[in-house]
Amino acid sequence: MICGALWRLIDRKEGYEMLVNFLNSFMSYLVLLLIIVVVAGVATTIGITMAKKKSANVGTSSDQGNHV
Repeated sequence: MICGALWRLIDRKEGYEMLVNFLNSFMSYLVLLLIIVVVAGVATTIGITMAKKKSANVGTSSDQGNHV
């Protein structure tokens, strides 16, 4: 039922323009979401790597707590 209404809308030229505009907006937000996910993933990876290095250095340094 919804599909039939969608196809009736697409049959007209304005329907194609509306569909293209909708898909353009949808893809823009999808690309933005992917960029945010990639940046968050890189930041998480860097944070985990830095935390592991810091915890490894704390175990090997005997006088690290004495520095002001």
